[in-house]
Amino acid sequence: WAGDVSRPTPKIRAGMRAIAHAPAMLWEVLDTGECEALLPLSEPYLPTGPVRGVAEQLPDARGTELVARLYPDADGNWNISGGLWVHAPPLDALLERLELEHLRLSRHERRLTWEDLLRYRAELLYRLCAIHTELCEG
Repeated sequence: WAGDVSRPTPKIRAGMRAIAHAPAMLWEVLDTGECEALLPLSEPYLPTGPVRGVAEQLPDARGTELVARLYPDADGNWNISGGLWVHAPPLDALLERLELEHLRLSRHERRLTWEDLLRYRAELLYRLCAIHTELCEG
């Protein structure tokens, strides 16, 4: 197996790069299939149309908000990666915790943007939402 040098196709590698570049976000899924960010996010990362894969690929859950990375493909369609239905924690408390982490990380990397925080420390957002969801449902 070590001699196998096959690589994914360029299309698959481009999709993997797009997912890695997309910041994790807490989304409200509208009836039209579009998603609206519940936390601040810059314009290039906001989907411009319906998102594919929300209902078809996620397990059933009682949460009403979605934590996921949304990314565009080469055709301009928006797709979901790493989606999880959750109950959103109070947004002011969530924002305060994320801003505190941003401040902590900014001590080491001064050019760190909000989207970088959501991209590289996505587990923080997922964990906070998952803990709140467990408290709501437990």
